[in-house]
Amino acid sequence: MNKYIFFFLLLISFRSAAQTDCLDAVVVCGNTSFENLELNGFGNQEISSCGSEEHNSLWIKIHIQTSGTLSFDIVPESSDIDEDFDFFLYSYISCDDITEVRCSTTNPVSAGLSSNVTGTNNSETDEFEGPDLNGDSFVKAVDVVAGETYMLVIDRPFGNSNFSVQWNGTATFNDPPQIAPLPPGITTLDIFQCDADGVPDDSTAFNLTQNTPLIKGSQTGVSVAFYTSQSDSLLGINELSAPNAFVNTSNPQTIYVRVENDLTECSATSEFQIGVNNEIALAANEFAICDDAADGNASNGKATFNMQNVSAFVFPAFASPGNTVQYFLSQQNAEDGVNPIAATFYNT
Repeated sequence: MNKYIFFFLLLISFRSAAQTDCLDAVVVCGNTSFENLELNGFGNQEISSCGSEEHNSLWIKIHIQTSGTLSFDIVPESSDIDEDFDFFLYSYISCDDITEVRCSTTNPVSAGLSSNVTGTNNSETDEFEGPDLNGDSFVKAVDVVAGETYMLVIDRPFGNSNFSVQWNGTATFNDPPQIAPLPPGITTLDIFQCDADGVPDDSTAFNLTQNTPLIKGSQTGVSVAFYTSQSDSLLGINELSAPNAFVNTSNPQTIYVRVENDLTECSATSEFQIGVNNEIALAANEFAICDDAADGNASNGKATFNMQNVSAFVFPAFASPGNTVQYFLSQQNAEDGVNPIAATFYNT
């Protein structure tokens, strides 16, 4: 006989992940600065300009929401002048149709600079600089128009520092979708249910899509996908192909969800728990009927109980077709699953 335990957990987060190829670029959303980004190698070698190429790279896609200037600082976490960051900025139609509009591959040591920060600003007049000692690590900011898309590639040829990107221009980017607030009466996205497949192994099929309307709320033009790892949800890869019949592989198990705007590609992520219960909460712990004369005595405190009626009253959520409910006269019999009470029971 299965026992069931209910418990709940809701965690919501939004993160960005470094991507090393154009096709996997992380999308800028909400004008939020990126912090503590890490570079480790590159994917396909897709750059050969400004006298340099990819070494340890990150691709960032920028959809322009309102016109203005596109300006940014790339700030290494370490101020060590040997930490060298380059960048390449492209106007973007597709990964096969990009046009370079800015680049800086100046080496701060070779150029005798006092800072390893690089980027664009409104005081510079040059649009391309480098490599090595050529330039001062900054080029002219870009005038951009709403509806345009740009691809910023950040590369670290020397050093091992993480870095941040700070957006300084007047142009704005698209806002990310939201994980909708839960409606009144619903306190969690977690799904806990009984092991209903007939095999008592704490593993069963879950319909994850029952959470889709709760996650979307009133938002339109967004897609919801489910994943088994946080990394996959951030990258939008390895989406669960049958989320309406997902069989858990651990108990409990964390499921990650990604909400993506179908037009802007901006996304938000969250997570919830699923699990097989090991206990249930009873609606009542006693059941009574009136004494009758069916046994020849209407006042002896004894009568015949219909155990199906007992089940419907004590735990109605489980007294349904497909669930088996058994009753026993002792704890030991219940644990051993022996000598269950019949469908009708005359108390003694």
